Amino acid sequence: MAQTALDFLRASANLFSRMPTSVWIGFLSLAVGFRMITICLNGENRTLPAACTVAQLIADLGLGARRVAVVRNGEVVPREAQNSTLLVEGDCVDVIHMVGGG
Repeated sequence: MAQTALDFLRASANLFSRMPTSVWIGFLSLAVGFRMITICLNGENRTLPAACTVAQLIADLGLGARRVAVVRNGEVVPREAQNSTLLVEGDCVDVIHMVGGG
């Protein structure tokens, strides 16, 4: 069984040699787009799409409108960097949000 899109391409070289280049390049980019990673989020494993940013994670958690602090691998991710900070396999992320009360 093919482990990656490249393995599949190698095993199916005859099939892909008859396809237009744009078709198999599209297939390869689609297969890469579905790749998943696992991170540790607040002490628990969580699976995410490979191209997930810190901002997307916050939105997926339903915390988009709240003020949160994000620590990735022991370093605070500034708010202005959350849109451009990609999460990678094995990252350890803590998301902390304030709860009001008295």
